[in-house]
Amino acid sequence: MKDFHKSMEEAQQKKHSFQLAPPLTQEEKDQIHAIELKEQKEEENLRNEAQQELEDTHQQQEHTIPKNFTMQWLFLTLCYVGHAPKAQGTMGSLVATLLGVPILYYLEASNLFLLSILISIIAIKIINQYEKQGGIHDNKCIVIDELVGVWIALAIVGFGMIQILLAFVFFRVFDIWKPSLIGRIDRNVKGGLGVLGDDIVAGFFAGLLSLILVGAMQKLGLGADIFLEINPQQAQ
Repeated sequence: MKDFHKSMEEAQQKKHSFQLAPPLTQEEKDQIHAIELKEQKEEENLRNEAQQELEDTHQQQEHTIPKNFTMQWLFLTLCYVGHAPKAQGTMGSLVATLLGVPILYYLEASNLFLLSILISIIAIKIINQYEKQGGIHDNKCIVIDELVGVWIALAIVGFGMIQILLAFVFFRVFDIWKPSLIGRIDRNVKGGLGVLGDDIVAGFFAGLLSLILVGAMQKLGLGADIFLEINPQQAQ
C-alpha cells in the first residue's frame, strides 16, 4: 500500500514538473513556412523535369524512322507534313483537303472514295510493319489516316465551297472529339486498323452530317447558289 501511495506521489510530482514548450514566435513560423514552400517547389521542379524528359523521349521516338523505311515514312506522313511542330492532325487534314479537291472536281466522287479505300489498305499494311519494328502505335507524325478520313467525307458530300468547308470542319471535330464508336475503335483496336479505323468512321460521320446540313439549308433556301455542285463540263 505504501508503494502505491509513493507511486502516486511521484506521478503527481512529474505531472507538476512537466512544462509546455513556449509558443512559436512569428519569425519561427515564417521560417517553417519558407522551408515548406522550398520543399514543395523542389518537388514540383523534380516532377516537371521528369515529365519533360518523358516527353522528350517520346517525341524522339515519334520522329525515329525505322531502317529502310524512308519511302513508306514519306507516304505515312504525307511527305513529312506530320512532322509539323504542332497540330499535326489539322495540318494533315488541311493538306489532304487540298489534294482531294482537284480529284473531286475533275473525277467523280466515287473515284475519290475508291482511292481512299485503296490508300487505307496500303496504309494499314505499312503501319503494321512499322509497329512490328518497334514503332509507336498511332504515332502523331502519321497523318495518312487524316487523308483517308477527309477524302471519304468529301466523296460523300460532293464538290462545293460550303461542302468542302463542312467536310473539313466536321471531320476535325469527330477526329478530335472521338464520340461513341470512333472512340472505342481508337482505344481498343490495335495495329494499322486501329490507326485508320477511327478516321474512316469519322470521315463517314462527317460526310453524312455535312450532307444532311447542306440538304436542310438548300430546302430553307439559304445560299442555294453556293451549294450547287460544279464539274468541268458545267464550268465550260
